[in-house]
Amino acid sequence: QVSHDIRSPLAALKMALEEVENIPEEHRALIRSSVSRINDIANNLLNTDKSSQKESKMEIELLAPLIDSLVSEKRMQFRNNNNVEIITDLNKSYGLFANVNSVELSRVLSNVFNNSVEAFDGKGKIVVSLSEAQEKILLEIKDNGKGIPVSVLEKLGTQGVTHGKEGSQSGSGLGISHAKSTIESFGGEFKIESVVGNGTTIKIYLPKLAVPKWFVEAIT
Repeated sequence: QVSHDIRSPLAALKMALEEVENIPEEHRALIRSSVSRINDIANNLLNTDKSSQKESKMEIELLAPLIDSLVSEKRMQFRNNNNVEIITDLNKSYGLFANVNSVELSRVLSNVFNNSVEAFDGKGKIVVSLSEAQEKILLEIKDNGKGIPVSVLEKLGTQGVTHGKEGSQSGSGLGISHAKSTIESFGGEFKIESVVGNGTTIKIYLPKLAVPKWFVEAIT
């Protein structure tokens, strides 16, 4: 699990460090963020009771900045891969708060991105959107990859079951299993929709919280 989870932030860190001689501030921020994520993952291992750990560290989070930060990291990680395009649609995300563990949610989203990229057959696009759906928050990650057969789709979320990662370093099935259990620990739902030849969509539903009193809903 550790090997699976730390690979993504480490790859981003390694990429940024290649320009250390003349590194701009945005790359320094990426390094700091990646190092922080690695440190958080390592610290979480100190607590053997994962379920109570997630509950104790859940906080009210404004989701858009969290997602935007991770997308920046993934763009940097895959910037030399001209076949990967990541698009965000956060126009309907203003004021969407949820009670989550930000470290665990970042791990989930990082794994979902990696799954899409590793399963691409040629050029691929990932579209991330955040919106309100029937009093819930819908976080959607959609790719235009080759899709997943129904026979495999029914089993995804079980450790050891994976798809589309032949020849890659990951493929243990831990990522989807962790994602499902983590989102459910937040009181949410983790769903996978896919059609062979037409891509895969991950839908994450989270309970929507009332906007905190300190939050500015509009500037006039």
